[in-house]
Amino acid sequence: MTEPSIPPLPNAPLPVALGQLEACVAAVGADSEAPPLRRAEALAAIEKDLCLALAEHASDPELAGRRGHPVMAAMEAWGDDARTLDQAEAAQAAEELVEQLVTDEGERWQRTAEALLAREDRDEGYAAQLFEHLLDATALEREALCRDRDHDDPSPVGGKRAAVRDALAAASPTAQQRALQVRALVDSADDVLTGVDDMPPERAAQHLHLVADDIAWHRRTMERGTSVGKPLDRKLRRLRVEVQERQLQDALEDRFGARTVARFERLVLLLIFVVVGILLAEAIFDPPLGVQLVLTTIDTLACGIFLTEFFVKLALVKGKGSWFVRHFLIDFVPSIPFGLLTLQDKLVAADQARWGRLLRLIRITRVARYLRVLLPLIRMIRAYGFLARGLDRLMRRYGDLLNRNVILYPRREEREAARRVGEGVARRAARLQGRVDEAWNVLLRSAPPEDRASVLGTRVAALAEARERGWLKRPARQDLVTKRTTVEVPAEVFFDRLESVTPEQLEAEYGQDFVARSARAARLFARPPIRWFPVLRHAVPRLAPGMTDGQIAAAASHALGRELRRHHDRVMALGDLHGTVTPAELVDRVGTVMFRASLRPARKLLLIGGVFLLLQGVAGVFGVDARGWAAWIESLIGDTLLLLGGICLLVLGIGWWLRSLAGRATAFYEQVAYAQYLALTEAIKGRYLTRDAEIFEQRVLAPESRVVPGAVTPDGDSRRETFLRVVRSWLVAPSSGANSGVTETLDRVVMLYRDSLDGALFVENDNRTTSQLLGDPALQEMRRLAWCIGRRDERQLLRLDLLRKRTMFGGPYLWFSFISKAVTQDVARLIVDYNRHAIPLAELPRSTPEERAAYERWKHGATDDLHGSKFRPRDVVYQTTAFKALHFLDVDPSRDTEVAEVYGDDVRAKLVVDRQVLVREIFGTYPRHLRPKERRLANLYQLYNDWLQGGRGLFIPLRLLLLFLKSAWTAFLWVARAVGEIRRTEQRLHPEVAMHADYETAVRKIGRMRDPIVEACMLLRARMDPEYLGVSWPGPGGRAAVDHASEDLAFLGARPALRRDVEELRVGARTDMRRLTRLIEDGLLDRVAEQVGVPRDAFRGESLRALAIAYRGDYEGVKTLLSAGPVLDEAMAGVLERPLASVVLWPRPRLKRMFKRWWAAHGTRQRRTRRAFWRLVVHDAGVRSALWAWGQHGQADAAVEGTRRVADLLRHPRRISEQIVTLRSVQTLSLIDLLSYRAHVFQLGGYAESGDDPRERLTLLPVHQPTVG
Repeated sequence: MTEPSIPPLPNAPLPVALGQLEACVAAVGADSEAPPLRRAEALAAIEKDLCLALAEHASDPELAGRRGHPVMAAMEAWGDDARTLDQAEAAQAAEELVEQLVTDEGERWQRTAEALLAREDRDEGYAAQLFEHLLDATALEREALCRDRDHDDPSPVGGKRAAVRDALAAASPTAQQRALQVRALVDSADDVLTGVDDMPPERAAQHLHLVADDIAWHRRTMERGTSVGKPLDRKLRRLRVEVQERQLQDALEDRFGARTVARFERLVLLLIFVVVGILLAEAIFDPPLGVQLVLTTIDTLACGIFLTEFFVKLALVKGKGSWFVRHFLIDFVPSIPFGLLTLQDKLVAADQARWGRLLRLIRITRVARYLRVLLPLIRMIRAYGFLARGLDRLMRRYGDLLNRNVILYPRREEREAARRVGEGVARRAARLQGRVDEAWNVLLRSAPPEDRASVLGTRVAALAEARERGWLKRPARQDLVTKRTTVEVPAEVFFDRLESVTPEQLEAEYGQDFVARSARAARLFARPPIRWFPVLRHAVPRLAPGMTDGQIAAAASHALGRELRRHHDRVMALGDLHGTVTPAELVDRVGTVMFRASLRPARKLLLIGGVFLLLQGVAGVFGVDARGWAAWIESLIGDTLLLLGGICLLVLGIGWWLRSLAGRATAFYEQVAYAQYLALTEAIKGRYLTRDAEIFEQRVLAPESRVVPGAVTPDGDSRRETFLRVVRSWLVAPSSGANSGVTETLDRVVMLYRDSLDGALFVENDNRTTSQLLGDPALQEMRRLAWCIGRRDERQLLRLDLLRKRTMFGGPYLWFSFISKAVTQDVARLIVDYNRHAIPLAELPRSTPEERAAYERWKHGATDDLHGSKFRPRDVVYQTTAFKALHFLDVDPSRDTEVAEVYGDDVRAKLVVDRQVLVREIFGTYPRHLRPKERRLANLYQLYNDWLQGGRGLFIPLRLLLLFLKSAWTAFLWVARAVGEIRRTEQRLHPEVAMHADYETAVRKIGRMRDPIVEACMLLRARMDPEYLGVSWPGPGGRAAVDHASEDLAFLGARPALRRDVEELRVGARTDMRRLTRLIEDGLLDRVAEQVGVPRDAFRGESLRALAIAYRGDYEGVKTLLSAGPVLDEAMAGVLERPLASVVLWPRPRLKRMFKRWWAAHGTRQRRTRRAFWRLVVHDAGVRSALWAWGQHGQADAAVEGTRRVADLLRHPRRISEQIVTLRSVQTLSLIDLLSYRAHVFQLGGYAESGDDPRERLTLLPVHQPTVG
């Protein structure tokens, strides 16, 4: 392995240094075959270089504002991983390093304090800086308390705090600064009050005391006797009360034990409800004396327990006087057994005093801390309280993170500006730190158990060395009270950042305090039943029991980003219907829905009325007097039948009229378009033959030649030439000698490619790729054999079928149908329009004045009404029939030159403009981007203030209802406008609007009909083909040359969710290949060779690849059988790191018995792990299959059965080769289809003239650099 760490150039710009280190991380991540210790040394060198680069630029303004330490969070998580792996020495070393980093931060704070105190130029902002420094001191001490597990005095700021306080008192801050300081202290008090619930009592008291000391000093020194400081008095009293209660709780747990105290608190809570029940029973009923005696006895015993609790606490509490006064009325008085004292006399006054016990219910919220299961009502109340008050505090402190204008509908220049600005240095550094940390985690998980201690120690030692050299510096912080600047960012960029943030980035940029608060909020809202609410259901993540605060905060960010993007996509999808759904199509869809929805009820009502009339007629014929029962039936259903029947007939009639209106408007145009050679756009695909041949060479043919030398010719140029020759022969006329020298593999690839050329661009028959994906026998056989593909996966694949409608809303078929019909009708309109008005130059002098006048009006943009509701095709009069579909759907300079020669340059110019307008209209969107900028912005901070601040969230349902009604009215207006446009037949194209559409919008709309197919092919190949992911399979020739998956993600412009899915598949592929390597080393191929009857050396190249694919795809369950034990062990080891699966609703007795057997032999005593693993077994098909294999066969017999099935598969490795070649070809075809659409639309729309830069959107052939792994 080449040494990947390239030390950054001295004093090099930070972006240059980060670029070098990014390349090094990529190289280390790709080299999966290097020894773990060597990779650990390489990663350690990279991490030290990164720390050095950040230390050299610690004062860089672009890094300012990052509230967290660059490696403290990562090292704390590293220590937790070490403890999980039972590596006590490494965990202790990591913990010591964290403590040293906290100490270093304290020393750095003291040096900064000395510099502040020594300043002579003390301007107006000096007081604000001193106050911020005091807040930093408290935050640093609280951070030390959270991370210091052993020391009683964690204060890292020394004695400088008093000097800074004196300087602040002497600085005389302004009135505005004083108000901001009071608000900051109140927020700090609220933060600590809501943030110590889950802490041990002693630690919670320390946190509370720190903030209380700050507030007491500020009130005593800065706000003595002022009204501005009154809020501090209330918070100080509350803090002191909480400190006293936490100290008392700590004393109780120290004396009796935490478990005993918790049980006693539960007993007290139970007795409270018992006593209240007795009171209610006595108030409602009049129990007899015997029952009253029993109730009084129970009441007296409960009161004895209450008094015991009261006096025990009074004996242990510090500050007995204040505690006694505070608890006298709500604890002591209600605990007196008045029932026993008044049993004889039944004094009314004493009986009323007993009702004071109801006040003890106030203790429920405090006792509830020790309950593992909270009542749903308490959860909802607490959730709303957190939303209404806690978020307000977070916004005041961290509002600058949301104070950014999200451009919902960006223009071309705004996207380009965001692209030029790119990723900030701070974000890029945080992302690189996250990549380094992820590389360490992958290395630790993949390292053999005997090497894990060395891997853990290598990282700790490297960072300890970096600390000793002074490279672990926290960047300069932004002042919390400075003016917030507003950042503008396009919506897509903002959502990508939310969905791709890592725990390390959050910790490094925003600090541990923000991460802890966010995680606490996420935990609260992720609990049932709160997470079941419609608004929150998709916006909160599923949490794993073992997730850290950073992981929970990152998962919450990902879920929030996905939810915001989902709603934004819905709005954009409605806008994208503009130009795509023709008026006729919209009216036809609405009419069809109305017609079909009312047809069945109308039939049933008609049947009921007909039967009623028939019975009346029959009764009249036979002379039966049916007036009585007829009147009775008519009284029951008569009016209802008439009302419902009238409504159904009205809706049915409107639907029928809309369908007929749309049909008259579309039938003629569709006939014209197809008659004028619309299907010949398939010839456009043939222009890209050379490009496509190179793509197939790199992605299919070259990899196949390395594995199966005889499958194709060994020379790459020869393969390309043969490919081109055979395809061209098929395009012209297949000759008898055209296929000479063509191997079966090359013939398969050529036939698939040639079949894809039959689909014409923009036409409904352009569905060959999906047909091959769903119907090719090789791929059908692959899906049948692969156990990793279940019924749900098959159903999702069927949703991609472009031949028929599989879903009512959404899906690629819907957009494919919309766009193809829009192209057909709009091109037909242009064909008719040009042929009606264009007059050849040679005939123009002989034309009548009326014809020439109409020609001049048409040439300058005017158009006549072609038809109305009584349109007849024979009424159309053509001046020429020379204009065809290809004039408007293809850019051919020779054809355009011919138009100029025959019809003049003006007509050619009009043709070019109309062609561009046609494409930009269909592949454009509703022109929201042309609105003024202030109407296209969504400032998240302002949205919070408008929608949520101060409890406004209660009105969200009402506001959503109003939005729904407004949207429904808008939809009605759209339908009405479409009907009017059909009846008046106005020209549909709007040049002044369409020319503002940018290429990103066209890419998005192309993606709506093509991206789902590309993604499905990509994920299917990633499941089956490890080489696609850059993962090597065992044996010679198994080394992957190129990571095509990463290239495809970049070309597709994939969202973070898809990237994470592919990365998970990559990790799974590496795990499978390592497991398969161990099986081969243990003699798997020797046993298979013995069963097949061939020598061991016969399994090379093609056979080894077939084995890798069969194992990766779990063909016939070979992975399940061969590795049932390891699969179950690995799943259990990581079960607490995976989101908890849903509750098991249906009983599974056989599976449960098998699970209990396995758990008894391999499980642990942790109930949480057992519950999580049982849910995983039920919901994860792979783990469930492994458990079935273990239970039905046993590990040894399962391995024997797996070996037999492997032998059966390797008897015919060529079959698997056929499947993988077909899969690679079809997946490549899906990319070529997308590339062809993007390239042709870019050319047709003339986007280059508008300054659009396609960049990677048209790049599928990068210059490949050999990668490692």
